Amino acid sequence: MMGSRTKVKVINFEKLLGMDALWKMAIQTKNEKAKEIIQELLVALHLKFDNTTISGQAKLVIVNQFVTRCMQMLSQSASSTAEGEESKMIQTETEAYSSTPS
Repeated sequence: MMGSRTKVKVINFEKLLGMDALWKMAIQTKNEKAKEIIQELLVALHLKFDNTTISGQAKLVIVNQFVTRCMQMLSQSASSTAEGEESKMIQTETEAYSSTPS
């Protein structure tokens, strides 16, 4: 687990770079260990703040954005999976139909 290896404390959330890439990797990577580490990093980046530099209101906004983004990514992932399964079914049915003698 990441927590046992690395401590994260966000001092300036607005200056973090590469967040979109991390989100994309968290959903799309096939490597389960990498996925776990990336997801833990995303949680830490959104929940581990330097209390001296980030106000309570700013923390609340960041946490709310995090929850919203999690829900969006889960929804997109579920939609992609469903579309992929539907596409496979259509392809299988088309292949079965085209191999049937007329």
